[in-house]
Amino acid sequence: VTIMEALSRSYETMQNTIARLKLAAYSPNVVVGIPRDVCNFYEFYRAQELIEIGWEHADRALGPLNH
Repeated sequence: VTIMEALSRSYETMQNTIARLKLAAYSPNVVVGIPRDVCNFYEFYRAQELIEIGWEHADRALGPLNH
């Protein structure tokens, strides 16, 4: 395991914990799930592609609410 991988895993663990606490405290009506393996934290150059992926997942999650 490289230092970057260890840092990335540590950051992801922290983010998961914060997300679980926030979701428990403020339960949303809808959660838009984005797969974690879509990108790495340093892939800013893929912003447009990742935004499109986000829109697709949001559309699927919110689709039933729009009808």
